[in-house]
Amino acid sequence: MIKLPDLVLDYHRLKTPIDHLDRSIPSSKLDLEVFNRTFAWWVMSSGYDVIHHESPNADHTYSLINRVMTNLAYVTISRDGMRMPVRNQYPTWNSLYTHEMYTGASTSDHQLVRWVTGTSTRIGYEAVDLPDYHYGYGISVAGSTFKCYRDRGVVKGLLTLTPKFTVTDTTFASGYFGIGFVRTTRNPYLLLTLYLPPASQGVRARAILEVGVASSGQGKYHYAPDLASELVKTEDGQVIDLLSVTNGAFEFSEKSPTNIVMVYDGNPYRSDAIERQREYARKKGLRALAPPRDYSEAVEQYSKLEKGFPHWLAGKDNYAYQALGWEELELFAVVDFYYGELIEHKTHYDQLKRVPDLELERDLKMWLGKLEPVTVLTEERDKHVEKLRKVLKLGW
Repeated sequence: MIKLPDLVLDYHRLKTPIDHLDRSIPSSKLDLEVFNRTFAWWVMSSGYDVIHHESPNADHTYSLINRVMTNLAYVTISRDGMRMPVRNQYPTWNSLYTHEMYTGASTSDHQLVRWVTGTSTRIGYEAVDLPDYHYGYGISVAGSTFKCYRDRGVVKGLLTLTPKFTVTDTTFASGYFGIGFVRTTRNPYLLLTLYLPPASQGVRARAILEVGVASSGQGKYHYAPDLASELVKTEDGQVIDLLSVTNGAFEFSEKSPTNIVMVYDGNPYRSDAIERQREYARKKGLRALAPPRDYSEAVEQYSKLEKGFPHWLAGKDNYAYQALGWEELELFAVVDFYYGELIEHKTHYDQLKRVPDLELERDLKMWLGKLEPVTVLTEERDKHVEKLRKVLKLGW
């Protein structure tokens, strides 16, 4: 794999001398309220970095907000070639999540991709073929949960809709957010992107499948879940996949022989696509599970599965939320994320320490304020309230 150096054009360095070596803006210099801000506001307030990478196959450019953050949502206008950076690990080379619109894919044009030093893994996608049209795109990131949204007409209210798919991934706990594109020089929506608080409404899984690891179709070092496919060419030359399904991975690892994905919908072409995916898994001797009906069933299912996936860091509440979509369960999962990363196992402690202290404290208090009024699963609620209070008391 060839790794060419990035060309970094530092707008902020030209604007004012940088006096913060970790590239985050001190709280005394920037309003702590990061939500309900446009990218234009960030440009005016703190500057931004432009990172441009060229390779023999493609080039991509990211404009990054000059501040490390953990939980954030955005809505924007997207079209073919947009690759929105999420938790970018700059200056580490090409390590981040990207929320993408790629019309060259076969019935999977709306994607979430994880990149680790240039190796990509498609960890979630919507089973859709999109024309190069201007769509409302959005993502909500909270703890280890990623929810992806798309609509043809709605933009500002996009996060009030049901997400297309949910992904659970613990590779990166914080990083830079921004705007990006690939295979093109246009980026007309730089100033239209709006950053918002994370949204908690989820989507319920219709199937839970054990899958192998396959190539994403983009060459070596590019991975995806091994799902059944039936590719056909339409009259206008487009290649579509009649068996594609909308799905999101749970802690996908290309090093694991198998992984778990949750299926949320079929595709516009065949009504039996989800059932065909179940059959495909069973023929390979893999599990095709019925989604849990409630929290207790989700916890039981997680307990049985985790024994076969020692790399899982996300817990039972992450699994339950991704399967059931109940808003309260995401609150539990976010608390477990902070408790684990700041007190318990501290796997990504250094990543979270890059977030300004006062901003991290604000985030914790925001989640506590959402959690305390919860009126269901009260025993679990109380346990998680105590966890959050312990984090706030002990600090980091």
